[in-house]
Amino acid sequence: MDKFSFRQLFGLLFSVFAVVLVSSVVLAWTGPTEAPTGGNVSAPINVGTVDQVKNAGLGVNSLAVFGNSLLQASSYINFGTTSGSSGYGIRDNSGTIETKSSGGAWASINSTIQSYLTANNYHSGTPAIACTTASASRSNNNDHSVACPGGYIATGGGGTCTEANTMRKSYPISGTGWGIYYNESCSTVTVYAICCKIN
Repeated sequence: MDKFSFRQLFGLLFSVFAVVLVSSVVLAWTGPTEAPTGGNVSAPINVGTVDQVKNAGLGVNSLAVFGNSLLQASSYINFGTTSGSSGYGIRDNSGTIETKSSGGAWASINSTIQSYLTANNYHSGTPAIACTTASASRSNNNDHSVACPGGYIATGGGGTCTEANTMRKSYPISGTGWGIYYNESCSTVTVYAICCKIN
């Protein structure tokens, strides 16, 4: 009867272990469920012509769009660190484009522009111009002036002297009033301003 050395015995055991291991791997493997090229791993986002969706945020340091862009209905383009209605930026509100400044409220672009124009005295259509006069009577000569009502600007003016003396100066005062000057004696001087505004 042959005797096995320790080395032979160890080699035999290692061979049996290897056969068992390979057999278990072979039994665990399953073939593809689709014919090529189906079942492939999804292509990376930098290749292909098929639309792709990532179900999470995608962060980039720069974004360049070389074609048309689509945002789904009721989308937000937020600035800062807060997204959605609580943030600020631009949004689609059921087909109406709205904007919101930090600390402000959502409003349509049309109303935002109109509010700006109103605040800066811009008017649409044919403006309505309203004019009035302002006058004051003074005694003797020297400088005399009169102010226009609030919201009006002086577009002209003048004055009279009871003695029909010659007026030396007639001038606007900061756009809100009118002044005159007689250097001859007048018992009564009347100064008036033509004042207008755009409604």
